[in-house]
Amino acid sequence: MGLPCAHICDIRKATGSLVLSDFYEHWYWDRKSTLQPLLDPLWAGRQRIANLQVSHTGRILSTGEEPTKQLPTCSACHTQGYTRSSRNCPLKLQASIATQSQILLEMDIEARQPPALTAPTASTVPVVSPVLTEPTASTVPVASLVITAPTASTVPKQLSPDRPEVLMQAYLAEKAVWLAQHPTIRLIEYRKARKWTTPRPKVLKEQLFYMPKERRDLKGNIIANQANWTPEEIIVWLDNEERKEEEEYNRLQVEFDTNGQRHIENGSREVWARVTEEVTRDSERYIL
Repeated sequence: MGLPCAHICDIRKATGSLVLSDFYEHWYWDRKSTLQPLLDPLWAGRQRIANLQVSHTGRILSTGEEPTKQLPTCSACHTQGYTRSSRNCPLKLQASIATQSQILLEMDIEARQPPALTAPTASTVPVVSPVLTEPTASTVPVASLVITAPTASTVPKQLSPDRPEVLMQAYLAEKAVWLAQHPTIRLIEYRKARKWTTPRPKVLKEQLFYMPKERRDLKGNIIANQANWTPEEIIVWLDNEERKEEEEYNRLQVEFDTNGQRHIENGSREVWARVTEEVTRDSERYIL
């Protein structure tokens, strides 16, 4: 076959390696020159270059046949590279800033208004009930007045601090102040500049199951039976849930360290009882 046999290979082990004369010229890379490395040429076949556009028949398009892709044009600002629905449109960005500024202005005006005075009702007026003491040998019947103060059930409830409406108001106020201090940051880059994560749309859709079903104003009145929370409102609500989970974890860790490496609550039954008590107490004070 023109290749060195096992006996020659054993002999060449003592000298170091095989030499060109041990191979027939058929195995040379260049058969006309013995100075080239020896390898049997391999058939590479037809290798198609990647990222080449082909026609529907599979033929590689020649130069000049490749179709030119036209960039989209925004119908609002007439700039190429994006459409009108894109966030890169400066007109859409200005409209979004104006909308949020109007929302903040309305919230500020509503917060500055004095609270409305409500007429006293039968449940809120202090009740005067006469109490008669039994006559004794040294006393005569005396009527004493007992005034009962309004109970907690008669005080109007406020929105819970964990409601999306309250959280969104604080979020927009902080956002407006931060963007004013950083004028080079665009509105769409706010969360990225603050190094805050933005959940995927699938996660936002799943969280709607745990959020309130109705939308209320800051006074607690229902303004829409179907909330239709926006993605930004869901993200703000998720940020608050993560903050509460972190605070609860830190509280339990401090409790674990100060109680001799053990928790005060034993078992899930006690934990569930505490959570139920907290929810009941919050429902008496706030609109959840």
